[in-house]
Amino acid sequence: MAKFSVIIAESSNVKIDSINQCVKQDNDFEVAVVTHNANEVIDLCNNTQADLLLVNHSLFETQDLPILISLIPIHTKIAFLSDDASFAIEAFDLGAVDFLLPPFTEQRINKLFDKFKKLHQNQSAYPFKQIQALLNKSHEPQNNNESIIVKDSGRIRIIDADEIIWIGGAGNYVEIHLAQEARPILHRETLSTMLEKMASHGFIRIHRSTLVKKRSIKEVQPTESGDYLLTLKNGANLNLSRRYKQNMAEILN
Repeated sequence: MAKFSVIIAESSNVKIDSINQCVKQDNDFEVAVVTHNANEVIDLCNNTQADLLLVNHSLFETQDLPILISLIPIHTKIAFLSDDASFAIEAFDLGAVDFLLPPFTEQRINKLFDKFKKLHQNQSAYPFKQIQALLNKSHEPQNNNESIIVKDSGRIRIIDADEIIWIGGAGNYVEIHLAQEARPILHRETLSTMLEKMASHGFIRIHRSTLVKKRSIKEVQPTESGDYLLTLKNGANLNLSRRYKQNMAEILN
């Protein structure tokens, strides 16, 4: 049987060494990678498909923790490390399998591993890694009538293109804005790739970081800077930059 892979994200080398020694004593677990950098955590989890992430919450801003949860693989469980006992409630609210305060003794790490293994056994009928494969497949070109598959706060969501009104981009991620929901959904995909998928559904690029569905546009107004202000049917306002003026013809058609 393959060992469960563990990622340790912690700023203290002393604590990392302590955890490492405990992991080495358990035949069911192995450390896949160690990082001190919060910016690496999401990519490391996705690249290694780790089973368990041990992460010190202080590496992240509090408001960024739900984003972390939503962007790591759905089968990757999280145990938070902390020097602050008051964070425990929030940790479990975020769906953590455990919450650890130092010292990280072998006995305490073994207790965590026992919790993880029991949880894994209880969920063995639920194909987390198969669902993750669906998420990875969602990065491939889709037919017009296929939906977008995204992970949202630990859930798998299947979103019809008709539900989406505009998409904002930031690096390797996009925010998907839906007609009936105030909160956008964060999705790991580039804006260019999303445009390839969504162009056939009536989406055009109006800014280097914005796609919009033509049918969702209510009003177009020129601005003094030479750009345009688009008002959507849900009341949102978006800028159409001069660089994408050529797309005005698509909007008006």
